Amino acid sequence: IVKIRCDKASQLFLRVLKMVEKIRVNLHGHVAPSFEAYWLERTELAGKNLAGAITELCLDKGLSVYALTSDAQANFGVHNRFEYVFEEARELQKPYRYDKLGKPVFVVEKDGKKVYFIDGQSIKVEEQGKEYDLLTFGSSSVPNKFGFRDTFMCLKDGGLPAIAEHPLAEAKGGIGKERLEQFCLEKRLLAVEQNAQMALG
Repeated sequence: IVKIRCDKASQLFLRVLKMVEKIRVNLHGHVAPSFEAYWLERTELAGKNLAGAITELCLDKGLSVYALTSDAQANFGVHNRFEYVFEEARELQKPYRYDKLGKPVFVVEKDGKKVYFIDGQSIKVEEQGKEYDLLTFGSSSVPNKFGFRDTFMCLKDGGLPAIAEHPLAEAKGGIGKERLEQFCLEKRLLAVEQNAQMALG
């Protein structure tokens, strides 16, 4: 969870960010490791409308925005978490209301409080035979397996932000301290994940 200023956000999401100078957001959300019955049971989501359940969790934690992050691989038949949860939002009944705000955003409202859901992606970057992770939001169709240069170019061309995903956890695909500092100096990154200080061996 990070806080970002509206003047640094992707134009795709500017419609939402214009409403407040600072908002509390989760830019890396999977809801559950997968949407198969086992994991929905383990995360106490089995039998629930996922859009409603996530809305309740966000309201409870004071989150205004939740990025539904898809991975390079399908999660038990679910290629796009954003579209999957949006289909569930369409089935919501009172006291919930939903609306689609263009392709990458939908909103769920309950009792005058809103949670904005945005399409997101964990991008697999391949550089010199090794894989690294970057996050983005506003799309989940960024090509995987490109190098850093081409990945940043794709993001820039699409008006999408780049976020360092667990950068110091190099064993888990983090970009490492050196690249983190370099990309920050080059202003390639919008944000850094809060768990950036976790170094997993």
